[in-house]
Amino acid sequence: MTGRNAVMFGPPGHAYVYFTYGMHFCVNVVCMPEGIARAVLLRAGRVVSRGSPWRDSGAAVAARRLARRASSPDVT
Repeated sequence: MTGRNAVMFGPPGHAYVYFTYGMHFCVNVVCMPEGIARAVLLRAGRVVSRGSPWRDSGAAVAARRLARRASSPDVT
């Protein structure tokens, strides 16, 4: 475990966001008990309820920032 991937060893439901190949942001969601580094790679997603507590969570804020960055024409 390193400081960079420590979240992968955390409790289920936590998101691990990383930048790969100098061009892509990827998001993994931890899916095993704490101490076991296993996660699911999210390839796409859609918010189905805007009134939920998830809306203002750290993961939601990060997802919105990634979406804005990905749709921005000046991203290289």
